[in-house]
Amino acid sequence: MHLRSFTVCGFRSLKDVRDIPVSTPTILAGQNDGGKSAVLAALAFLVGSEQLADDDRTYEFGSYRDVDVDDSAPLPRCSTTWVEGRFTLDSWESETFGFPAEELRVRRRAVNGEALILECWAPLADDERLRDPSKLSLSEVRALAKQLLPELSSIKRGDLEPALVRYGMAHASTSGWVPAPKEMERRMPRLMPFDGKSADPNVAVKTALMGRYQAHMADPTLEGQLQSIEAGIRDRLQDDARSLCEHIQSRCDDLTEVDVDPLVSFTHGFRGAPLRIARTKGETVGLDRSGLGSARRISLAIWEWNSRLLTREEFSDVDSSPDAGQRDAA
Repeated sequence: MHLRSFTVCGFRSLKDVRDIPVSTPTILAGQNDGGKSAVLAALAFLVGSEQLADDDRTYEFGSYRDVDVDDSAPLPRCSTTWVEGRFTLDSWESETFGFPAEELRVRRRAVNGEALILECWAPLADDERLRDPSKLSLSEVRALAKQLLPELSSIKRGDLEPALVRYGMAHASTSGWVPAPKEMERRMPRLMPFDGKSADPNVAVKTALMGRYQAHMADPTLEGQLQSIEAGIRDRLQDDARSLCEHIQSRCDDLTEVDVDPLVSFTHGFRGAPLRIARTKGETVGLDRSGLGSARRISLAIWEWNSRLLTREEFSDVDSSPDAGQRDAA
């Protein structure tokens, strides 16, 4: 999924901001407290890397026009906050989700007292039961599939629900917001910010390789026994770590050695990747013995490596694997 633009409503200082472009690059400029950080936070909310707090909801100033109020009373906040993005899909996503590849509207919406929801603007099935089959019981799903799609042989919910959704979209006379497919959450772009003020290379390394870990975990070619899958992911991450170390050294010529050792376990997930460096011959040491300037330069090198990797993925000719859907959002 590739993000082209997004709209923000009811998020911090952004009451209603339309069609913010996302390009290579997009530059945000403005005075202090002008909403630049709010734009980035809203983008993080859209792609699922930031939760919404009560303080993130926009104040409802409009409800107080021409009305005398008690200045000591707290101002109310809006009840609904949403961020909508316009995406293009690769061929695998378009075929799997049943949406057109040209453009798809996706929004994350938060209503007071309700759970967050990820929605797509899509054809609205005339049969209301097909608009969200996940709300039906398994027996209801099977009965509906037997009635509408008798050619289906599977009785698994994971096979029946997508087929029913596609059938519903093919038999729709209107469009509206519908729950996004579960797989779409994993296909959303990743937002990987770089903040030079609080650069922590160890955190940056973990963030960079966590993205690669998630991509490799989603690779359908890694199947079979648990140990072979774990070994395969470990080998891939070690290649990524080697590439990352080489890039850091190319940008920090005072370092004679950079070492990252990914720690992978299916029991604990991606546990970390300690970063160690050396400026003279001898053993590598942790970054707690390094200065803030070095930490910033290393963090910037890691961010640059991430950007280049995501750019190569974006323009790769191979778009059919789940790995290809992980896109850079900023």
